[in-house]
Amino acid sequence: MSTAVPRCAGEWHPFGAVPDRDFLSPGGVDVWSLGLSPELARRGSALLSADEHRRAALLRTARLRFRFVAARSLLRRILAAYLGEDPAALTFSAGPYGKPALVAGSGRPPLEFNLSHSGDRALLAVSNAGAVGVDIERIGETDLVEEVGPLVFTPKERLHLEEWPANARQAAFYGLWCRKEAIAKALGLGLSLDVARLEVGFLEAVTVDLENGEPFWFASLPVIEDHATALVFRHPAAFVRCFALAAWD
Repeated sequence: MSTAVPRCAGEWHPFGAVPDRDFLSPGGVDVWSLGLSPELARRGSALLSADEHRRAALLRTARLRFRFVAARSLLRRILAAYLGEDPAALTFSAGPYGKPALVAGSGRPPLEFNLSHSGDRALLAVSNAGAVGVDIERIGETDLVEEVGPLVFTPKERLHLEEWPANARQAAFYGLWCRKEAIAKALGLGLSLDVARLEVGFLEAVTVDLENGEPFWFASLPVIEDHATALVFRHPAAFVRCFALAAWD
């Protein structure tokens, strides 16, 4: 497909605080790069709901708990800023396969979002241009192409990965996996989507073989060292901006 897809520039733009209301451009997708820390978790804990606190308490380690609390508090802060609402007052619902969504409010503009985190890094995509999915994965050192590839990639994708130089194959593996994760999250299907039959490759546009057959569009994100990322959205003309949240005001 030849339709041009606006992409982020080559770097994350530092942003010193959460955005103001109406910051998101019409037909836009904003992607936020977030660092997760115990301090953020401590300062944001009061914003979480009782259910979110229960979910955090079920996590096995203190590190997992602070990452969850920090990510959820930043999610609330950023979404609330776009909407001009109280972060603690936002309520969420879950789809059939667990995809979270904002509970519709009176007069509230439609806003889609998706959150992903790996270690102490997180990405949040916010869209008023339809469904959006984002994924981030830390690139591991173990070569998983032969072991995991048949479970998650098509034969054509596995052949493509085998053609990569050995020193670049791991990054390509995780990049391809992130794309599949992002589509599954955008669709709200999670692990129920048979990703081994979903051909994504490294094209700009991918048509998912579902009932409507509508295409998804990918945009490249600025590099995050030692991580692979993917962003996918429905609207071919979506304008994508990338920000790094530099502070908690």
